[in-house]
Amino acid sequence: MKTMFKYSCFAFLFFNSIGSSHALDADAGGIGPVPAGTNFFAYYYQHAERDKLYVGDKEVAGDQKLVSDVMLFRFGHYYNFLNIPMTTQLIVPFSKIEAKEDIASLGSDQGLGDLCFAQGLYFYRNDAIKGSAMFTQYLTVPTGDYDRNKSLNVGENRYKYIAQLSFTRRILPKVAWEIIGDTTFYSTNNDLASGGKLEQDNGFQIQTNARYFLKDNWDLRAALSYADFGNIEKNGLKTDGTKQSKFWVGTSYSPTKTTNFIVYTGRDIEVENGFKENLRVNFRFVKLF
Repeated sequence: MKTMFKYSCFAFLFFNSIGSSHALDADAGGIGPVPAGTNFFAYYYQHAERDKLYVGDKEVAGDQKLVSDVMLFRFGHYYNFLNIPMTTQLIVPFSKIEAKEDIASLGSDQGLGDLCFAQGLYFYRNDAIKGSAMFTQYLTVPTGDYDRNKSLNVGENRYKYIAQLSFTRRILPKVAWEIIGDTTFYSTNNDLASGGKLEQDNGFQIQTNARYFLKDNWDLRAALSYADFGNIEKNGLKTDGTKQSKFWVGTSYSPTKTTNFIVYTGRDIEVENGFKENLRVNFRFVKLF
């Protein structure tokens, strides 16, 4: 029973980290100002596999595997308010998550995830260094599929608020650098299978990106991040939260001034108290109009 509780708790943290990552992880080059009046549509797809489970920094014996496939549809509009460049966005996720091997009893789930509303404003711009800074806030609402009798759910049955600061600049003629930091605040999930409630301390993430431009419309990119998702308390039992460091590398290409494709792959470097990702493949398409 104690072992199954651990698996269930880590499974919750696992999908919490996936769900959060779409708001937290920022694609390099995605924070530059866009002309007012511009609309955009973005499609994201991520396939990820995790094959190790850690309690603290110790690997749990056995063959645990969690696989996820996530699609995001993102809609946004850029405008000026009191001469301040701003953007309002809606993010709609569809997800599938499945436990395999020794933890197959946790089952699977798929469906609509939690909707996310985003509001961003640019408070700094320096065209000489192609630099800008942005504050973005995200509100995730519990619209996703959730069943208290399931161990795995694509919805979290709680609200999340994320505050994010980001800065980018060109440090060399063909090299751009970015740094992004955020903190996440969680509401309470009061609908657990065993009764009681789940609470979580606020989490944070720090991320840095670098891009090398082969051409003006084509770059190679790499990123590193570290995240602490916050400790949790489930039915009165406190558990250390997931801590995760990861990297990814990829490329971005813009065939026209209004379209862009990004492909990258990566994996976790180190994980505490959770499942370790051994493979991640991401694809993104953006159309401005």
